[in-house]
Amino acid sequence: MAAVLFEDVFSVTEVDMVKDPKDPSRKIKEKKFDKVSRILCYGENYQTELLLDINNEIYPIVEKEKFEMVLAPTLSLDGRPDDGLYHPSEEPSLLDKFEYGMYGKIFKFAEEVGKSVVYISFGGLLMALKGEPRIITPQSFEVDSGIYILIRKL
Repeated sequence: MAAVLFEDVFSVTEVDMVKDPKDPSRKIKEKKFDKVSRILCYGENYQTELLLDINNEIYPIVEKEKFEMVLAPTLSLDGRPDDGLYHPSEEPSLLDKFEYGMYGKIFKFAEEVGKSVVYISFGGLLMALKGEPRIITPQSFEVDSGIYILIRKL
């Protein structure tokens, strides 16, 4: 069985929204890069909050859309570690079950008031996943380790 660190279904609540510099209590639509959207989502099973940069040209996501997301240290179905490089083969992998995937590095793990936050960079596309410390643990999300994000729309 594949080693999955986290799995949940997310509902997209915001796309490309940022705090208004003139009034931080408000949000405004702002797009910094043509091919990248920053989405804010909430997990249905674990009540997590996900902030994710995604290539909207390759995989467009809109508000109110739902998707399944998995975080895994390897694509191997038997949990074998890999080198973080994609090697096309006939062998089945975890990626076969998803539409979109990226490989990245965990660069920070933080504790906030009653929450844990893991920060991951996928080649400059950033992610922050915030949730209960029993779900998002420093043992599961070790800083400097490689990780895959896999997504499929529902």
